[in-house]
Amino acid sequence: MLVSAEIRWFWRSADVPVDLAEWFHPAGSKGFDPKPRRDDYFFMPDQTELGIKRRNVSESNRTVEIKGLVGVTRDLLVSPFEGRGELWTKWPTDAIEMAGEMITTEKQRWLRKFATDESGDSAPKEIPLGDDELPLDKDVGLPAFGCNVELTQVRLLPAAELWWTLGFEAFGTIHTVEMSLRAVAVELAKTRPPSFGGALNASYPAWLKKHGKPL
Repeated sequence: MLVSAEIRWFWRSADVPVDLAEWFHPAGSKGFDPKPRRDDYFFMPDQTELGIKRRNVSESNRTVEIKGLVGVTRDLLVSPFEGRGELWTKWPTDAIEMAGEMITTEKQRWLRKFATDESGDSAPKEIPLGDDELPLDKDVGLPAFGCNVELTQVRLLPAAELWWTLGFEAFGTIHTVEMSLRAVAVELAKTRPPSFGGALNASYPAWLKKHGKPL
């Protein structure tokens, strides 16, 4: 079981802050060009506390990811990263076959990874990543405590409706993830991010409940 503290915002393509991508990529560079991937979500029109999906759908990848809401965090009040954070648990499994109505998405994701410490005494440290989303420095392992920050372009199929989402996903233990999320938000707030006016603060299940349509 994986535990995370998360907060996420969505924009329709026409409403996304014009300088969001430039701010997200250090020195104005995208760093790498990720390949699009397909994620299928099980259609649950009345459900926002559970998400079931197949990530990076292919003939060789049959893993199903089950994600459940545990609770909410204190509101994040670090401008512009303001909103309701949530605690989630996640279980990947190959023992379940998804069948029924699906919401299909095509995603292109850019990722930044920050290491934090268990006590929260040290400032977060960014770990440069390669195309495979692993540390460029092969002598640097993946941190046990930290936070992923992702900028993702999402197409809702079949209409190919285009959205953008920015999300923080802190990892570690149930006792550390909220602290890691807040520490990284504070650190990134120092880098002059754009205004988040018009953003929808929601999890993927809440967003899909409102905007997703099954194929």
